[in-house]
Amino acid sequence: MEADQDQSYQYEGKDLWGARCGLVHRYSPHSDLSERSECKVFQYHNGGNHIYDRSISENVVMISAPRLIRDFYGAMTVFLKDLIEDEKLREKVNRRIRTLFQVAPYHA
Repeated sequence: MEADQDQSYQYEGKDLWGARCGLVHRYSPHSDLSERSECKVFQYHNGGNHIYDRSISENVVMISAPRLIRDFYGAMTVFLKDLIEDEKLREKVNRRIRTLFQVAPYHA
């Protein structure tokens, strides 16, 4: 994922993973990674820009929720374009998609 170049914060994979882990496992912005200072902590707001000022905190980023959503959709658009154009990527996704989520019939 990429933020616009004018943003004070540019996404880092470990930060995104730490944010995901905090939300999924703790319903919190904090994760095991953030507690070990291995990633930044995301705090969310509904304004237009991400806010990151190292002089205030090295480890906290104020993430614009609307911008995060837009950036995610942008990343998915790039991924889908790559998927159409790259046969090896398409083969990899096709192999993995079968086990991503499965629904089985339930009979009571």
